[in-house]
Amino acid sequence: MSLVRPITRRDIKGPALYGPIRDDLRKRIIELKRPRRVLLYDENGRVLLRANLSNHEPVEIESSPRDQWPLVATKYALVFPDTGTTMDIEIETAMLRRKNFPNDKTFIRPTNPGVKTIEQLDAACGP
Repeated sequence: MSLVRPITRRDIKGPALYGPIRDDLRKRIIELKRPRRVLLYDENGRVLLRANLSNHEPVEIESSPRDQWPLVATKYALVFPDTGTTMDIEIETAMLRRKNFPNDKTFIRPTNPGVKTIEQLDAACGP
């Protein structure tokens, strides 16, 4: 006679009673994983810019279902500690494109920027 019973799907998912609690906890964890603060440093390690991000809203992607749309902060509180300057930016509607902008001519990169290496941060995102 075995005292250990096999694990069932009910053991893994939990009783139906805990479903709403589990879903609420999952939503809170996802909320915590959103970027909330960005710090930009100078070459000496001092903070040049502190940005607090909030009010994350989905950005429409035509080829994706609504539940897979990325979330983007629509409220930015910028602080420049060296000067004490602050700036608040609020985006009413976040979108990828408007009237065919941005396009290839929007951001023209210099042909000879005068640096050793250029790191394209969004290289993995595709064209």
